[in-house]
Amino acid sequence: MIPAYNVESYIGEAIESVLQQTVKPYEIIVVIDGSTDSTLEIAKTFTGRHLRFKIYSTENRGLGPARNFGLERATGNYVYFFDSDDFLSPRFVEEISLAVTSGNPDIVLFSGRSFCDKGFDSEFFPKYNRNLNGNFDSGPSAARSLLYVKGLFPSACLYVSRKNYILENGLYFKPIVHEDEAFFIPFLLLAKDVTVLDKELFYRRLRHGSIMTAGKSTKNLIGLEESIKTLIDFRKKFPDHCKAAGDVWLHSGQKLLLYIIRVKKAMGLKRVDSEFFRNSRPFLNFKFFILVLYQFLPDKFREIARSIKDQFWRK
Repeated sequence: MIPAYNVESYIGEAIESVLQQTVKPYEIIVVIDGSTDSTLEIAKTFTGRHLRFKIYSTENRGLGPARNFGLERATGNYVYFFDSDDFLSPRFVEEISLAVTSGNPDIVLFSGRSFCDKGFDSEFFPKYNRNLNGNFDSGPSAARSLLYVKGLFPSACLYVSRKNYILENGLYFKPIVHEDEAFFIPFLLLAKDVTVLDKELFYRRLRHGSIMTAGKSTKNLIGLEESIKTLIDFRKKFPDHCKAAGDVWLHSGQKLLLYIIRVKKAMGLKRVDSEFFRNSRPFLNFKFFILVLYQFLPDKFREIARSIKDQFWRK
């Protein structure tokens, strides 16, 4: 399913990459999330090129609610949340089909690659390599292995899952920025069967004006703090899952806290309110404070510190 908001320059390429698959997808759902440009009109030009090509137009509610809306209307056994400014490998459906028919996993995770849009340059260039292949009999087992090889990424564009697995566990995307971070850990740790493919099947576009590259604001802080709360609530409800996942729960919370620190720094905010500090206490340890200090090192010392940090983090 493809949520879309004001992406008239990209929606055509995204949909075309789905239609040009070596194995055709069962269903394509486009959710126009209150776009004010020609995104809807461009999407309509693809009508008739696929038997189950469906377009829904809603008021603007954000990426998370748009995904939930599409999920409620999906009729296939497996669902994939695809961003409308990216594109897929032509073998995406074929590779996923092979994975799900051989084992019927709850989740299939795969690798991806970033690329810069024409005329856009960025020092921020994330890598999405899973760095392992395998089948796991539980989400915590898969999470531990992925954390060890640095292949744990929360982006919803980097996995496919059984529709009923999501619904049966009451999982949904929250109406916040950073909805992926709030969703991912409960989603992964509750799984009973996970397949990991170290194959590049997804290509993420880095561009001006996207959620990933836009300036940070209070919305980011609200979303990140809600993600922290989600992690804490999940551990209270499922302590055994978090324990079985080893350092995954702690690592995920610390990453969110570091992100919050970077956002506050970028916004010129220095105060940390007492309630947020209390909520964050489960993630605070010596390793975390070392990582915080690293954030404030001058650039010329970061390369040396990065190698030390990587070694320290792995232990």
